Amino acid sequence: MACSKDVVTLEMLFEWKRWPTKERVEGLQKFGLLAEHVACPKCGREMFLNVRNDVTDGYNWRCHNYKCMATQTLRKGTWFSQSKLSINTILEITYMWTRRFTQEQVRYETGTASHTVVNWFNFCREVCLHIMQEASEPVGGPGRIVQIDESLFGKRKYNKGKPRKCQQWVFGGVEADTNSCFLQTVKCRDAATLIPIIKEFIRPGSTIHSDCWKAYDRLGENGYTHLTVNHSVTFVEGDVHTNKIEGLWKHAKDRVPKTHRKQSMMDGYLAEFCYRRLRSGETCLFRAFLADAAKLYKPAQ
Repeated sequence: MACSKDVVTLEMLFEWKRWPTKERVEGLQKFGLLAEHVACPKCGREMFLNVRNDVTDGYNWRCHNYKCMATQTLRKGTWFSQSKLSINTILEITYMWTRRFTQEQVRYETGTASHTVVNWFNFCREVCLHIMQEASEPVGGPGRIVQIDESLFGKRKYNKGKPRKCQQWVFGGVEADTNSCFLQTVKCRDAATLIPIIKEFIRPGSTIHSDCWKAYDRLGENGYTHLTVNHSVTFVEGDVHTNKIEGLWKHAKDRVPKTHRKQSMMDGYLAEFCYRRLRSGETCLFRAFLADAAKLYKPAQ
């Protein structure tokens, strides 16, 4: 299979086990996942790719200066620097994560240990977290409607069974026309906690639809038009409702593990959910994710 030096395709991923190592390295360089040029950390001269049969990647960087001859791993500062797995295995795990493979499926398909798969899934969520922080912009604005609500993740169904240790309150909002949203974990749901989040994530002049939770009582004093629906009476009050944010909770809870989830990992799961929504228009989420990982983990030059 011929290697394009300009793009990395899914077909290339599954052919890499049969490729010469040089083609594999060049493809990753063109995609931005490996450095194309590296300066020697000792003398400053440009380094070259040196064939090494005793290293996992088959190559390392070596200084041109024969008096120096310093070496450096291909992976320094890259998406691959956090592991001793082969680059191909890392890409396979990443691809399977984008395709929503379960951890057990990935472990079986790649032959890696369970804790390794868990760690790489967490690395993927860290990229999501950084990208969502960079891409974060307030929603709403004059003439736009934003629905807000809070929801408890990890709640017992029908209040039966033992209380779950991983219960977490999440506050969120979604713009009615564009589906732009934000989700934030919160320790409590009082006005002192929620109003600053609203000011950060919702533009002044927005029309906000919510239930009658008392923490929202003074939204009108903070530059918003606030309309409420009393859920103890009805779920729709004329044109005022929170159906879209309720739907968002359903989709988010379907994607966040209900058990065996550490509370400290909740932000990562929410970031993954929002990231997948952000990139939902991409033809290939795998390629989009690798491009985001390359931006975050810039190879050492």
